[in-house]
Amino acid sequence: QVIDVDSNGDFSIGSELSVDSSNNNDIIELEYDTNVNKFVALYASNNTLKSVILTVDPSDNSVTSTAETLLTGSGAFGTNGDNAELVFDPDNNKWLAIYSQNDEIVARVMTVSSSSISLGTAADIHGTAGPSWDNRGRGLQAAYDTAADRIVLCWVDSSNSNKRTSVVITISGTSFSVGSEVVITDTATSDSNAYLDLIFDPTSGKLVFFHYNGSQGDGEVYIGTCTGSSTNTCSW
Repeated sequence: QVIDVDSNGDFSIGSELSVDSSNNNDIIELEYDTNVNKFVALYASNNTLKSVILTVDPSDNSVTSTAETLLTGSGAFGTNGDNAELVFDPDNNKWLAIYSQNDEIVARVMTVSSSSISLGTAADIHGTAGPSWDNRGRGLQAAYDTAADRIVLCWVDSSNSNKRTSVVITISGTSFSVGSEVVITDTATSDSNAYLDLIFDPTSGKLVFFHYNGSQGDGEVYIGTCTGSSTNTCSW
Protein backbone atom coordinates (compact mmCIF):
# COMPACT_ATOMS: atom_id res chain seq x y z
CA GLN A 1 0.00 0.00 0.00
CA VAL A 2 1.39 3.41 -1.03
CA ILE A 3 1.18 6.46 1.23
CA ASP A 4 1.74 9.73 -0.64
CA VAL A 5 2.74 12.71 1.54
CA ASP A 6 2.59 16.19 -0.02
CA SER A 7 4.57 19.32 0.88
CA ASN A 8 1.90 20.38 3.41
CA GLY A 9 2.17 17.13 5.32
CA ASP A 10 -1.19 15.86 4.07
CA PHE A 11 -1.27 12.31 2.80
CA SER A 12 -3.35 10.02 0.66
CA ILE A 13 -3.41 6.24 0.65
CA GLY A 14 -3.47 4.04 -2.43
CA SER A 15 -5.28 0.76 -2.83
CA GLU A 16 -4.09 -2.29 -0.91
CA LEU A 17 -2.29 -5.12 -2.68
CA SER A 18 -2.14 -8.65 -1.28
CA VAL A 19 1.18 -10.15 -2.37
CA ASP A 20 0.69 -13.49 -0.60
CA SER A 21 -2.49 -14.51 1.19
CA SER A 22 -1.07 -17.66 2.80
CA ASN A 23 0.32 -18.04 6.30
CA ASN A 24 3.43 -15.86 6.79
CA ASN A 25 6.18 -16.14 9.38
CA ASP A 26 6.64 -12.52 10.44
CA ILE A 27 9.73 -11.90 8.31
CA ILE A 28 9.34 -9.07 5.81
CA GLU A 29 12.13 -7.04 4.21
CA LEU A 30 11.31 -4.19 1.82
CA GLU A 31 14.03 -2.19 0.04
CA TYR A 32 14.29 0.10 -2.99
CA ASP A 33 16.31 -0.69 -6.13
CA THR A 34 17.72 2.57 -7.53
CA ASN A 35 18.77 0.79 -10.74
CA VAL A 36 15.30 -0.29 -11.89
CA ASN A 37 13.35 2.17 -9.67
CA LYS A 38 11.27 -0.54 -8.07
CA PHE A 39 10.85 -2.06 -4.63
CA VAL A 40 11.98 -5.58 -3.77
CA ALA A 41 10.30 -7.56 -1.00
CA LEU A 42 11.65 -10.61 0.82
CA TYR A 43 9.28 -12.60 3.01
CA ALA A 44 8.45 -16.00 4.46
CA SER A 45 5.32 -17.86 3.43
CA ASN A 46 4.40 -21.44 4.30
CA ASN A 47 7.96 -22.06 5.54
CA THR A 48 9.42 -20.90 2.24
CA LEU A 49 11.49 -17.75 1.63
CA LYS A 50 10.18 -15.76 -1.34
CA SER A 51 10.77 -12.49 -3.16
CA VAL A 52 8.79 -10.22 -5.50
CA ILE A 53 9.29 -6.95 -7.37
CA LEU A 54 6.80 -4.19 -6.57
CA THR A 55 6.04 -1.34 -8.99
CA VAL A 56 4.32 1.87 -7.88
CA ASP A 57 2.09 3.77 -10.30
CA PRO A 58 2.29 7.42 -9.11
CA SER A 59 -0.82 8.41 -11.07
CA ASP A 60 -3.10 6.60 -8.62
CA ASN A 61 -0.66 5.29 -5.95
CA SER A 62 -1.41 1.69 -6.86
CA VAL A 63 1.09 -1.19 -6.59
CA THR A 64 1.58 -4.20 -8.85
CA SER A 65 3.65 -7.29 -8.14
CA THR A 66 5.58 -9.80 -10.20
CA ALA A 67 5.21 -13.54 -9.66
CA GLU A 68 6.97 -14.94 -6.61
CA THR A 69 10.57 -16.15 -6.82
CA LEU A 70 11.47 -18.92 -4.34
CA LEU A 71 14.85 -18.61 -2.61
CA THR A 72 14.49 -21.81 -0.58
CA GLY A 73 12.78 -25.10 -1.22
CA SER A 74 9.20 -25.49 -0.05
CA GLY A 75 9.09 -25.93 3.72
CA ALA A 76 12.85 -25.34 4.12
CA PHE A 77 12.56 -21.97 5.86
CA GLY A 78 10.66 -20.61 8.85
CA THR A 79 11.52 -23.18 11.49
CA ASN A 80 12.60 -22.19 14.99
CA GLY A 81 14.18 -18.74 14.92
CA ASP A 82 14.90 -18.44 11.19
CA ASN A 83 15.76 -14.91 10.10
CA ALA A 84 16.48 -13.00 6.88
CA GLU A 85 18.05 -9.77 5.69
CA LEU A 86 18.00 -8.03 2.28
CA VAL A 87 20.73 -5.63 1.09
CA PHE A 88 21.11 -3.69 -2.18
CA ASP A 89 24.59 -3.17 -3.67
CA PRO A 90 24.29 0.01 -5.78
CA ASP A 91 27.80 -0.34 -7.25
CA ASN A 92 27.07 -3.73 -8.79
CA ASN A 93 23.28 -3.25 -9.04
CA LYS A 94 22.83 -6.56 -7.25
CA TRP A 95 20.95 -7.73 -4.19
CA LEU A 96 22.11 -10.08 -1.46
CA ALA A 97 19.49 -12.10 0.41
CA ILE A 98 20.99 -13.38 3.67
CA TYR A 99 19.09 -15.95 5.71
CA SER A 100 19.30 -18.85 8.11
CA GLN A 101 18.84 -22.40 6.90
CA ASN A 102 19.65 -25.63 8.73
CA ASP A 103 21.44 -23.67 11.48
CA GLU A 104 23.73 -21.89 9.02
CA ILE A 105 23.94 -18.38 7.59
CA VAL A 106 23.35 -18.67 3.84
CA ALA A 107 23.16 -16.03 1.10
CA ARG A 108 22.19 -15.73 -2.56
CA VAL A 109 22.91 -12.95 -5.03
CA MET A 110 19.76 -11.64 -6.71
CA THR A 111 19.71 -9.85 -10.07
CA VAL A 112 16.59 -7.74 -10.50
CA SER A 113 15.25 -6.55 -13.84
CA SER A 114 12.06 -4.59 -14.43
CA SER A 115 9.97 -7.75 -14.31
CA SER A 116 11.97 -10.70 -12.98
CA ILE A 117 14.46 -11.92 -10.36
CA SER A 118 17.30 -14.31 -11.17
CA LEU A 119 19.22 -16.09 -8.42
CA GLY A 120 22.84 -17.05 -7.92
CA THR A 121 23.75 -20.28 -6.17
CA ALA A 122 23.18 -20.36 -2.40
CA ALA A 123 26.42 -20.49 -0.41
CA ASP A 124 27.41 -20.46 3.26
CA ILE A 125 28.60 -17.35 5.09
CA HIS A 126 28.85 -19.03 8.50
CA GLY A 127 28.22 -22.75 8.75
CA THR A 128 27.43 -25.69 11.00
CA ALA A 129 27.19 -24.04 14.39
CA GLY A 130 23.72 -22.57 14.68
CA PRO A 131 23.79 -18.80 15.33
CA SER A 132 21.24 -17.26 17.69
CA TRP A 133 18.49 -15.79 15.53
CA ASP A 134 15.55 -14.43 17.48
CA ASN A 135 15.62 -14.12 21.27
CA ARG A 136 13.15 -11.25 21.03
CA GLY A 137 15.63 -9.31 18.91
CA ARG A 138 16.64 -9.69 15.28
CA GLY A 139 19.50 -12.09 14.76
CA LEU A 140 20.88 -10.73 11.47
CA GLN A 141 21.75 -7.15 10.56
CA ALA A 142 23.46 -6.04 7.35
CA ALA A 143 24.31 -2.71 5.71
CA TYR A 144 26.04 -1.55 2.54
CA ASP A 145 29.19 0.51 3.10
CA THR A 146 29.50 2.97 0.18
CA ALA A 147 32.99 4.04 1.30
CA ALA A 148 34.41 0.50 0.99
CA ASP A 149 31.83 -0.71 -1.57
CA ARG A 150 31.16 -3.78 0.57
CA ILE A 151 28.32 -5.38 2.54
CA VAL A 152 28.88 -5.82 6.28
CA LEU A 153 26.90 -8.44 8.21
CA CYS A 154 26.58 -8.71 12.00
CA TRP A 155 25.06 -11.49 14.11
CA VAL A 156 25.06 -13.20 17.51
CA ASP A 157 27.31 -16.24 17.19
CA SER A 158 26.17 -19.05 19.46
CA SER A 159 29.12 -21.15 18.27
CA ASN A 160 31.43 -18.61 19.96
CA SER A 161 29.78 -17.88 23.33
CA ASN A 162 27.15 -15.59 21.72
CA LYS A 163 29.75 -12.96 20.85
CA ARG A 164 28.66 -10.25 18.44
CA THR A 165 30.42 -11.01 15.18
CA SER A 166 30.87 -9.25 11.83
CA VAL A 167 32.04 -10.20 8.36
CA VAL A 168 32.63 -8.31 5.10
CA ILE A 169 30.96 -9.61 1.93
CA THR A 170 31.92 -8.76 -1.66
CA ILE A 171 29.59 -9.39 -4.60
CA SER A 172 31.08 -10.36 -7.95
CA GLY A 173 28.67 -11.22 -10.74
CA THR A 174 26.19 -13.75 -9.39
CA SER A 175 28.42 -14.98 -6.55
CA PHE A 176 30.02 -13.50 -3.44
CA SER A 177 33.15 -13.86 -1.30
CA VAL A 178 33.45 -13.53 2.46
CA GLY A 179 36.27 -12.02 4.55
CA SER A 180 37.47 -13.20 7.94
CA GLU A 181 35.05 -13.08 10.86
CA VAL A 182 35.74 -10.33 13.41
CA VAL A 183 34.36 -10.25 16.98
CA ILE A 184 32.84 -6.84 17.71
CA THR A 185 32.90 -7.31 21.49
CA ASP A 186 33.76 -10.27 23.69
CA THR A 187 32.00 -8.88 26.78
CA ALA A 188 28.55 -9.89 25.52
CA THR A 189 27.90 -13.60 26.09
CA SER A 190 24.11 -13.52 26.46
CA ASP A 191 21.83 -13.99 23.47
CA SER A 192 18.73 -12.74 25.26
CA ASN A 193 17.12 -9.52 23.98
CA ALA A 194 20.12 -8.77 21.74
CA TYR A 195 18.22 -6.25 19.54
CA LEU A 196 20.97 -5.80 16.98
CA ASP A 197 20.99 -2.87 14.58
CA LEU A 198 23.53 -1.77 11.99
CA ILE A 199 23.63 1.34 9.79
CA PHE A 200 26.19 3.05 7.59
CA ASP A 201 26.90 6.78 8.06
CA PRO A 202 27.89 8.21 4.65
CA THR A 203 29.11 11.48 6.19
CA SER A 204 31.81 9.88 8.33
CA GLY A 205 32.23 6.77 6.18
CA LYS A 206 31.75 4.63 9.29
CA LEU A 207 29.44 1.83 10.38
CA VAL A 208 27.38 2.13 13.57
CA PHE A 209 26.48 -1.07 15.40
CA PHE A 210 24.01 -1.13 18.31
CA HIS A 211 23.08 -4.00 20.58
CA TYR A 212 21.90 -4.78 24.09
CA ASN A 213 24.63 -6.39 26.16
CA GLY A 214 22.71 -8.66 28.49
CA SER A 215 25.91 -9.67 30.27
CA GLN A 216 26.56 -6.04 31.26
CA GLY A 217 22.95 -4.82 31.37
CA ASP A 218 23.64 -1.95 28.96
CA GLY A 219 22.84 -0.84 25.47
CA GLU A 220 26.10 -0.33 23.58
CA VAL A 221 27.22 1.37 20.36
CA TYR A 222 30.34 0.48 18.39
CA ILE A 223 31.86 2.38 15.47
CA GLY A 224 33.26 0.25 12.65
CA THR A 225 35.67 0.93 9.79
CA CYS A 226 35.35 -1.37 6.81
CA THR A 227 38.38 -2.01 4.62
CA GLY A 228 37.79 -3.29 1.11
CA SER A 229 40.33 -4.27 -1.51
CA SER A 230 42.27 -7.41 -0.57
CA THR A 231 41.74 -7.00 3.21
CA ASN A 232 37.93 -7.31 3.37
CA THR A 233 37.65 -6.86 7.11
CA CYS A 234 36.03 -4.50 9.60
CA SER A 235 37.66 -3.06 12.72
CA TRP A 236 35.53 -1.97 15.70
